[in-house]
Amino acid sequence: MGKIAWWFVAFCGLFIIVFAVLKTVSNMRVEAEAEVLAQDLFNWKWSGENWESAAKITSVEVISRSDNDAVVKVLAKQEVAAYKLGETSLDISSRRSETVESTATMTLYKQNNKWIIGKVDL
Repeated sequence: MGKIAWWFVAFCGLFIIVFAVLKTVSNMRVEAEAEVLAQDLFNWKWSGENWESAAKITSVEVISRSDNDAVVKVLAKQEVAAYKLGETSLDISSRRSETVESTATMTLYKQNNKWIIGKVDL
């Protein structure tokens, strides 16, 4: 094999490595955006009925991705709590809670170089 052939093989190898790194970094960005969006999805407070939820995201995985959309699976440990209303405020001692494993499959769309939620399947 000649010198030019070795350079061509090295160039192709470098091109493949750069492409793989760019794809990995791009998926990491989508995962980070999805984690923030999932925090907003799983953490809520329903004051009228004295319910609240707090979650710890345990896993974020890009299932499929194109330039304009991505499907991401998010796993979380979600703690849902209920309180009884005291005379003037919530009675903290009446707190009942349950921790559950929650899963959300989110379809994200790219708008103005930012990922937004298009659809969520719980």
